[in-house]
Amino acid sequence: MLRGLRALLASEVVQYAPGRFLPALLAMVGTMIFTRIFTPAQYGILTLVNGPIGPIVIMAAQGGGQAAQRFYAEFRADGHAVLYDETLSLVWQRFVGLIGLASGVVVLLWGIYEIGHGPSRIPVLLLAGAAVSVTAQVAVSILTPVLPARRKIRAYSLFHVLNSVSALIFPLLLILLLGHHITWMVWGTALASLVMLPVILRLLHSDVRLRCVRHPSSQHREAFQRFIRYGVPMSIWLLGVSIMNSTDRYIIAWHFGPGPAALYSTNYNIAAQLYTLFSVPMLNAAWPNILQSWAMTRDPDLVRHQLHQRTQTYFLVGVGVIGGVAVAGNAAAHLLLGAAFYPGHVVLVPVMIGYVIWGAAIYGHKGLEIRERNDVMTLLCLIAAALNAVLNLILVPRFGWAAAAYATCIAYLAYAGLVWWRTRQFVPWDIPWKPLLRYGVVALAGILVVRGIPSSASFLATGLVRGLAFCVWYAGCLWVELRRRPLILQHDSKRV
Repeated sequence: MLRGLRALLASEVVQYAPGRFLPALLAMVGTMIFTRIFTPAQYGILTLVNGPIGPIVIMAAQGGGQAAQRFYAEFRADGHAVLYDETLSLVWQRFVGLIGLASGVVVLLWGIYEIGHGPSRIPVLLLAGAAVSVTAQVAVSILTPVLPARRKIRAYSLFHVLNSVSALIFPLLLILLLGHHITWMVWGTALASLVMLPVILRLLHSDVRLRCVRHPSSQHREAFQRFIRYGVPMSIWLLGVSIMNSTDRYIIAWHFGPGPAALYSTNYNIAAQLYTLFSVPMLNAAWPNILQSWAMTRDPDLVRHQLHQRTQTYFLVGVGVIGGVAVAGNAAAHLLLGAAFYPGHVVLVPVMIGYVIWGAAIYGHKGLEIRERNDVMTLLCLIAAALNAVLNLILVPRFGWAAAAYATCIAYLAYAGLVWWRTRQFVPWDIPWKPLLRYGVVALAGILVVRGIPSSASFLATGLVRGLAFCVWYAGCLWVELRRRPLILQHDSKRV
């Protein structure tokens, strides 16, 4: 038992945790601050402005970034480190240049529109800040995934901590200096992203050097095309994810206005931060190991075993998070968001369930990524995104804005089912059904027991006591599980 716990404490999962815990904490602090500065209607406008930024950044940057992470170990194992650096340089230069040019054109056209028609709800200065933010985020996001691929865990954590600090400080400073307007928050985010570009270049200096490739050779073109074949479907997949995460907000705003959209979005983001907090360190630790195994062995059975083991570990933690949200989520929403945004807490549990299912599906589709069948992944994601949009269009007008959370949860569940079905032909995803059932029973029993604790005069105190009680309950059951299966949280038992 002690050996298992020591292995857990020394594992990469725990080493990645500070780089997610501190940013998540700072993001929650930022939410507490900004939801008290702006009204729900103002925050709703910010939500609608940020809605297109996410898909643009994801489509332009993450495709290149995911390709950079996918091929890092493979190119180096094959002795093509310089080719990798130069191909990544080509991807970075072309993607950033294209997004910068397109963003500038959009701002120019919007400015011409305002000159002819007068000021709009989204002033050109705000849109210019969004354009700078998009370009800077793309420039940074393409390079960031190289850090976990290189297993530079401390550098990766340091980058995310600095990024979250700047994302909080710069908007706050501009708001305090220039006034309480959404425009300055957008420009603060843009400045924060610009500041992080030299930081990521410095962190990668000893591993990847960006070069100006003036005359690409046939080898460069072949590698570039491989990056694009992997990255473009990944970009479309990520765009589908972003659409799935933002469609509900626009449908809510269309039927009920920006105020309910802000209630939904701010509480939704609490679940998103919790998901990021526990799932991303686990995935960051797992994926480079899996890629390294594949680069060295090309053994699908090894990858299948690793995915099964990591999925079981993920469910062990994820089901506990769902239980914690069920007993203490309303108190957390009141504490973090304040009374004005508190009514949105009703979406926390279905959104959290959806996120946990979604995170498991990401482990499942890694077999498709290994086989470079991102086109299959993309098709499945677009099906789930379309289902989400249809369900929102049906449920939200009839049952209210909170129904959007259940529509999204069903869409995530559909994606997981489609991934399980399609991976049978590539690297099968073996879902650990029996452990998942055990974890669910334990969490459900804990919820029922903890909700029997009498309420106190303080709403927040009751939530805190019940949350701690559930943590003790589930941690005790976790201890029993670790004692029965001490290897579950260690590195994969099959070594390369």
